[in-house]
Amino acid sequence: MKIGELDELLELEELVSGYFLLEQDEERRKLLEENYLYILFLGLDIHVGISESWNQDSESFEEDFDYYHFRHSDTKESIYTEQGSSLITCIHNYTGLSWEEIENMDCEYR
Repeated sequence: MKIGELDELLELEELVSGYFLLEQDEERRKLLEENYLYILFLGLDIHVGISESWNQDSESFEEDFDYYHFRHSDTKESIYTEQGSSLITCIHNYTGLSWEEIENMDCEYR
């Protein structure tokens, strides 16, 4: 599948996965979706992340915003995070590649 086709798939399919804890302290928690986009050419795993903050009234974590989180495919090291942009824009901002190059890259949703 090409990255440019992924938006259509995500809109048509209800791809649901669980989340795992990336980091947490008393005030904030970051979760990453277990499923991710794998881009072999770039050596990246791209997860959707959710940032949450502690709400003292409800005494629980509540969602603040979502973001894209890039990890190295082999080491799983966190290397880049961006919120408020489309997936293709995030990849462009990280790599400097053109939108056309990115849209035509092969990817897998794992």
